[in-house]
Parts: sequence; C-alpha cells; structure tokens
Amino acid sequence: MINEDSTEKKSNKTWIISFIISGLCFLLSLILEQIDYDLAMIPVLGYLLSSLFGGAVFVKTNKPMIAKVIIISVVSLLFFYVGANEDTPIGIVLFSAAVIPLSIMFGNYNIKNSKEKNVKKVIINLLIIVIFILAWAWIQYQHESVGEFNIYEEEVAVRQYNKGFVKYEGQANVKGTNIKALIRDVMTHNKSTGSDTTLLIMVEYGTELPDEFFTIPDNSTVDTVNKNAQNVLGLIENGKTYKVTCQYDNHTGYVTKIAVYQTN
Repeated sequence: MINEDSTEKKSNKTWIISFIISGLCFLLSLILEQIDYDLAMIPVLGYLLSSLFGGAVFVKTNKPMIAKVIIISVVSLLFFYVGANEDTPIGIVLFSAAVIPLSIMFGNYNIKNSKEKNVKKVIINLLIIVIFILAWAWIQYQHESVGEFNIYEEEVAVRQYNKGFVKYEGQANVKGTNIKALIRDVMTHNKSTGSDTTLLIMVEYGTELPDEFFTIPDNSTVDTVNKNAQNVLGLIENGKTYKVTCQYDNHTGYVTKIAVYQTN
C-alpha cells in the first residue's frame, strides 16, 4: 500500500511538472514565432514531447476516468491545433499520437486474461485511432466546405457589386449615350458611399487602362472624383462610339476605375 501511494505521488509530480513544462514551451513558441519562425520550432517540439509524456503518465494514475478523458482530450485538441497550423494531415497525425495513451488505458480496462488482453488492446487501440482520424477528417471536410461556401458567397457579392459598372468592359463600340448613362450611374454610386472612400470609382477619358490592380488613393473624396467624372461626361458625344476598360482593387475585387476612349 505504501509503495502504491509512493508511486502515485511520483506519478502526480511527474505529470504536473510535464504539463507545466509543456505550457511554458507553448508560451515560448508564441513569443519566438514573432521573432524567428524556425527558432520557434524548438519549444514546439518540447511542448509536444512533454505533453505526450505527461498525458501518458496521467492515464496511469488513479484519477477518475472522466478526468483522464478530459485531460487527454484537451491535450489532443491542442496537438491538433499546433499541427494544423502547419498542415492538416500533420495535425491529424499529432492528434492520433496524443490519443494513444487514452487508447492504451481503455485497452487495459477490465481485461483480465493476458492473451486476450494483448489481442483486445491492439484491436481497441487501432479502432480508437481510426475513429479519431475519421472524426477529424470529417470535421476538416466540413470546415473546408464552409470556407468554400463563404468564398463563393463573397465572389457572388463582388460580381453583384460590379455588375452595373463593368457591363461594357472590353467592348470597343459602345454608343456615347450608353457611356453617359454609365458615368451618371458611377457618380450616383459615389455619392452613396458616404465616408468610405475605398468604394469610390474613378472615371478617365482618352486612355486604355493596363491590366493591373488599382487602389483608390487615401486623399480621394466624392467631390473630387465626381468632378473629374463630370468633366469626362462633357467630352462624350452621342454620335460617337467608345471602348471601355476597367481596373479593380486587389483586396476587395471591387471595380475602382473606369476609362473610356473614342474609337470612331
């Protein structure tokens, strides 16, 4: 009994110290990550090893089953978080490694016969690892699906935003009356942007815009942008045809500049 108590105390000290070390290593990795990403990998490795060792010791103590499940689950989730920051498969591998102590604990639970114990332990270990891998693969799939859906929604929103301003883009024989209507729509839009200058659309005349991104200058205002658009509007003739080119913001995808030049 004395030996069991002594072993339990040593085990408790071991897993507590291991988790303290892992916590310090984790914090150190966050600090070093801001300085040198490669250097941060050293404490990350210390965190992974100390966490895994502490978890393996913890499941061998006489703590309640629920406590063991909670601790190993937390360690496993942190393992997955750290690994998934690099690559999802790495996160899954680390997560599986973290649940090995838990699977061993379940594999030893209520199995008395040694031969039967060994066989069942291997089977249970494999099943638990496979279940966790499949569960996290499914979660990752759901996460990616949500991400793809959000990207699709953003693309739809951008297309809807640009729809009324880029309908003549690339066309070389747009009638002057249509160009005038387009410029008026742009001016109306600019007035509705309020203080958000990133939503302004500039209008130029007599040039073809290069195929590159354009960001609205910070010092732009609705009045200056629309004044220039009004000047361009005065140059457009109903009986002439024009070509339209556009430029877009690199981050939002919104149209930021429209240029027209006469083609006949």
